[in-house]
Amino acid sequence: MTTPTRRPKTYDPKNPSATGGRLRGTQLTLAYDRREICRDLNVKIPQGKVTVIIGPNASGKSTVLRALARLINPTDGAVLLDETDVRRYAPKEFARRLGILPQTSTAPVGITVSELVTRGRFPHQRALRTLTEADTRAVEHAMAATRIAELADRPVAELSGGQRQRVWIAMLLAQQAPVMLLDEPTTYLDVSHQLEVLELVRGLNQNDGRTIVLVLHDLNQAVVFADELIVVSQGQIVARGTPQQVMTGELLRDVFGIEARILHDPELTAPVIVPLTSVANTR
Repeated sequence: MTTPTRRPKTYDPKNPSATGGRLRGTQLTLAYDRREICRDLNVKIPQGKVTVIIGPNASGKSTVLRALARLINPTDGAVLLDETDVRRYAPKEFARRLGILPQTSTAPVGITVSELVTRGRFPHQRALRTLTEADTRAVEHAMAATRIAELADRPVAELSGGQRQRVWIAMLLAQQAPVMLLDEPTTYLDVSHQLEVLELVRGLNQNDGRTIVLVLHDLNQAVVFADELIVVSQGQIVARGTPQQVMTGELLRDVFGIEARILHDPELTAPVIVPLTSVANTR
């Protein structure tokens, strides 16, 4: 006899730990087709914090994020969400516990902002997809939190890149999952919109206590917005900890191939990285 899985409680921002969000991978081997990306990888995501995964191009950082989101299955090891193998969750139950924003997202032709955000409620709806009061409140809260309420009736295709990214984040927020994973959410945005998106995501963590994992390229943005950094190189985690602990000249040289100066301004809480030259140019 199969024991039925229990439906998680509705996400409670006042008590996020009550609705789960403990995420980790144990002894993961990850591969695309026959090309192995990671082997014997162990990763634990701090609950209720902002974790940023960084690393050089093709280091495996997005692969790790996709495995945590069960978009790819490990050939060995397991990803555990609230101490349960993610492969054991039914799709809707998993989506109530974890949401992901991939690198590229395409909206259906003609869809409006409110219609797209409402799709975030799909994991909570029954077969007929009738919106409940809880669905309506969740959508309204998500649109208010991301400051897109005034765009509700606009077609998504007409929006700027920064506006569209806020809409996708609103859809993710409406999903009300305790864990949110975002893969390079600032790609193709100008600096102002990059900061807008990162400040928005950071606010969701601070105000709602959600566990958030980001993949970022910009090292200075990573150290500013992260509670914890995970550094991936050649498919392995080579460093993890606070930005102050992780960011060293040796790491920047060995992992990112740059000579850099690390400044510690007493008025700032995070170090500032000033790239000087590529290591290749010093040889």
